[in-house]
Amino acid sequence: MIKAAYWFKKGAEQGEARSQYELGRCFLKGEGVEKNVELGFALLCKAAESNDNKTRSSARLLIQTASDMSYEEFVVKYG
Repeated sequence: MIKAAYWFKKGAEQGEARSQYELGRCFLKGEGVEKNVELGFALLCKAAESNDNKTRSSARLLIQTASDMSYEEFVVKYG
């Protein structure tokens, strides 16, 4: 998983929504990277605002599941 996180990071740095989603998920769970919930949510929020409908939906669902609040509530609370 470390190698996957490396490549997700490369894609996320270039603004690729799916990579932002995958890397955010890795940070939330501590898979292949040191667990960092704040960074995980930040990356997921970027993915949740993307033009890629599938990635946007997946990111919003994961934010909702991990935070126990809707994406909209999460954004209002944490900006």
